[in-house]
Amino acid sequence: MEALLKLASLYRKIGRLADARQLLVRASNLQKENADVWYELGVVYSDLADYQNGILAFQNALHFSRNEEQKFLIIYYTGLLYLSDRDYENFNDCLRRLRNSPKYYVELENLGRLWRSD
Repeated sequence: MEALLKLASLYRKIGRLADARQLLVRASNLQKENADVWYELGVVYSDLADYQNGILAFQNALHFSRNEEQKFLIIYYTGLLYLSDRDYENFNDCLRRLRNSPKYYVELENLGRLWRSD
């Protein structure tokens, strides 16, 4: 599994997003409870501007994550996707959930202000 994740990450970094997505979908079918796979898949969907699938992937990552810092990061990225999709109700929910992580809360709140001021 580690090799699939590394290869998918490399594909994403060099812009081969469809290849990265294909590997990560395969990996998510092999290890449905692997938070790292779902997280990486969420990032790829985000890069592809596929907000709905990105949100679903991040929700799975959050469900299976056992690491508090990773959970905050996942909520942060989920909030970004909601913001990009102009879903302000769910964006505000992500902000609320990040109150215990000032680092992510402040950054997401500032991005929300900038985005909505357009």
